[in-house]
Amino acid sequence: PTAPSPSHSAARSASRCARCLTASADSIVNQRPELLVEIRQLAQTLGSSARSALLDADGVCESGTETLFWLRMRQLAPQRQVVIPGVGRVDFLFGDRLIVESDGEEFHAGLTEFESDRRRAALLSARGYACSGSATSRCSTAGPKCMRP
Repeated sequence: PTAPSPSHSAARSASRCARCLTASADSIVNQRPELLVEIRQLAQTLGSSARSALLDADGVCESGTETLFWLRMRQLAPQRQVVIPGVGRVDFLFGDRLIVESDGEEFHAGLTEFESDRRRAALLSARGYACSGSATSRCSTAGPKCMRP
């Protein structure tokens, strides 16, 4: 017998949690887009919850944190991975002015990253955008309610 593929193993391991399954599959597809077809085929062999979770994975988000945030907020229809001229790519754009960066501490823990994030926020603010990088953990549990004042 052949060993299960990485996407098959991830699906089986995470199948108890639909959001975790989507985040795992999304990370796989982001890193290895050629596996999207295999993941779609695998989805057809699973129960409805797991199948739906796998079909939600498209590889657009660049981290599990982003995927989990998107799953909680998608009813608000944020744009993902939007390029802002003169600034670069941002994780999420709600409407035409609210930006949310959702990478976790592992990407933004040091002084250099903190200063870089502040510079980007200042550039975005100067272009008329409102930025939130701290909403992620709150929104990951509260969902769309966190976007209300």
